Amino acid sequence: MLWIAMCTQPPNETHSTATPDGALSSFLAELQSQCAHYSPMVFVHQDQHHPWHGLLVEVQSCLRLFGGRESLLTRLWQQVQACLNAQAWPQPLHMALHGNPNAAWWLAKSAPANSLAAFLAQTTAPGAGLGGLPVHALDVAPQTLNTWQQCGFERLEHLRTLPRDAFLRRFGQQVLGELDAGFGEHNRQAIAAVAAQEALVFDMQQELPFHSNQLEMLERHAGSLLQALQTWLDTHQLATRLLQLHFCMPHHTETLALHSANAQAKAEHWARLLHHQLGRVELPDDVHSIRLLCDQVEGRASLHGQLFAHPEDTQRNWQNTCDTLRARLGKQAVLYLGVQEDPRPECSVLLNPTPHPTRRHPSAPQHAPDLQVASLPPSTPRPLWLLHKARPLQGQPSWHTGQALQLLSGPERIEFGWWDQQPCKRDYYCAQDQHARQVWIYRDLEQANQWFIHGVFA
Repeated sequence: MLWIAMCTQPPNETHSTATPDGALSSFLAELQSQCAHYSPMVFVHQDQHHPWHGLLVEVQSCLRLFGGRESLLTRLWQQVQACLNAQAWPQPLHMALHGNPNAAWWLAKSAPANSLAAFLAQTTAPGAGLGGLPVHALDVAPQTLNTWQQCGFERLEHLRTLPRDAFLRRFGQQVLGELDAGFGEHNRQAIAAVAAQEALVFDMQQELPFHSNQLEMLERHAGSLLQALQTWLDTHQLATRLLQLHFCMPHHTETLALHSANAQAKAEHWARLLHHQLGRVELPDDVHSIRLLCDQVEGRASLHGQLFAHPEDTQRNWQNTCDTLRARLGKQAVLYLGVQEDPRPECSVLLNPTPHPTRRHPSAPQHAPDLQVASLPPSTPRPLWLLHKARPLQGQPSWHTGQALQLLSGPERIEFGWWDQQPCKRDYYCAQDQHARQVWIYRDLEQANQWFIHGVFA
């Protein structure tokens, strides 16, 4: 097999009548039409976690029709360059070829051919030229890339040396499946990633019968687009957490992003969020058309009717209430508390407008809701109230009774972050102050043993 990958990142344009996504769709459609002259197997492809979009073209079966490998690749390269010039596409188009689609896509993102000679010289042997590619060539979540960076894994060959069973348990089937598929290997546990498939994107634009900025009319026409979206999601058994509504005006385009904590497919839910959020927007001009874009979808969870209310139903209702509050008051009105695996106390707690991903405890039953598993052992004391910024202490604490600040337990050494811009080397203690409060203090070993108070226990 001989696969050609072409990919581009969307342009960073703002306040434009022709939105970047619309321009990108038009460009890929024209490029797909040109590539269809050389192969019937032309697929639209995009990353799920990163803004890479493009095409995958299989040309092995068509080599004899165009005089062989070099002749076909040369003509296709020239045709793509002519299409770029005709479309005046501002972003560079990355091209690469390999023996399977996953490897070709990695090379196009990380090591594309910069000339026709380099394009023809690329090898197609299984696994050739892939070990030295950076790990961000894989389509994985940013959290996984951060973990690899912290562990010192920079290239794909580093991931290939890890134990397969531990890699599968830690990073999941999809990551291992894509890695194996790119190197031409498969196993029974990992599911190979499907490289060539049409991107599931809903993009519809509706013209208004006359230009208007009346909110009631805009909601009514946007509601018809939401109904069409619900039909499309029901057909594909999908749901989404993010919608983008573009209100196009003669000299400006106003974009509203609707967020949902749970994946939703019902038009009524999105219409309610639109009603609350649209009431806070002042449109500077009359709207002539509305465009609805949904490019982030996921599989729909199967729901079964039950006689009694399930705990997940209560959680789902609470998430819907939070969605409504954020739509009316802004995305910072309701923040979700989460944790990340960072020993530094000030970096371990996260506040985001969207829910943090959770993982199921291994001992939990299958029907139990997802619970976030704490990373600290139960014997490690942590205060309920953590100060926003540690406050310096006057004097030295002591283990002797009767002192203004008496040490009770410790130390606990936290030494972390030496690779980034926030290193810490501290010894934490539990202490009691003059008001008989139990506080959490530490001695900073990098600041001449200066003492700080960082939290207060309940």
